Amino acid sequence: MEDIIKGRRYCFTILESQKDENGYIPSLVIEGEKGHRPMTGNGLCAAPWYWGKTLKEAEAVADAKNEELGISKEEAFKIVGRSMFG
Repeated sequence: MEDIIKGRRYCFTILESQKDENGYIPSLVIEGEKGHRPMTGNGLCAAPWYWGKTLKEAEAVADAKNEELGISKEEAFKIVGRSMFG
């Protein structure tokens, strides 16, 4: 993953539409890169990450992971906004 980030800030987000019967799948959003990267696994037999059965649970996990990265909820919102809508 470090090759993808290359010194840029990043955060995790939960999209309401990105779920299946197992729960919500988080996305990685990299500052300066348009769009998002769903955490659906990589390679043969890989499985998606699931961060909660409900939107509220999944968002709480994303917020906690972002805080571990030193990214506040407000900063994550800005990163997502600029990457997805800017």
